[in-house]
Amino acid sequence: MKSIPFEATGNSGCSIRSRIQVPTAENSRLPFYVPMQEAMYKVWSGYSEVELQLLLRFANEGYRAVLEATEKLKGAIDAPKETAARGRPPRR
Repeated sequence: MKSIPFEATGNSGCSIRSRIQVPTAENSRLPFYVPMQEAMYKVWSGYSEVELQLLLRFANEGYRAVLEATEKLKGAIDAPKETAARGRPPRR
């Protein structure tokens, strides 16, 4: 597969449809991707370029938010028990 970079800002002047991962000719599994690619083009054709840019921005920002939340959770799990227990009422 050949990677074509996405830009979350949409300021590049290129269509989002032209910045996708596409199978290359040297890939022997190319025929298996054709139905998937055709289905995605059918889906994309229902959206304007502005709508696709908004969806891409939403997906990128959501992905970053999930990564940040995951790191915070990892920090809470890895924290010593005294630190993690602060702010909680004592158990009785």
